[in-house]
Amino acid sequence: GERAWVRSMHEGLRPLAAEDGTYVNAVAEFDTDDSVQSAYGDRFALLRAVKAAYDPGNLFRHNANIPPA
Repeated sequence: GERAWVRSMHEGLRPLAAEDGTYVNAVAEFDTDDSVQSAYGDRFALLRAVKAAYDPGNLFRHNANIPPA
């Protein structure tokens, strides 16, 4: 029952997961900006563009900071 459901959910979500399996909300501190970029993978450039549009002053910079483009 439940195990089969969890396994099917895991397989269904796998294509949406980061390749390295990093869940940024579970990381206490990032060593470098490169580790943040690797956590987001291909989405990092898009996130930087969004950040530039909505937070150009980088007010929300704590945790996994994405600098504005």
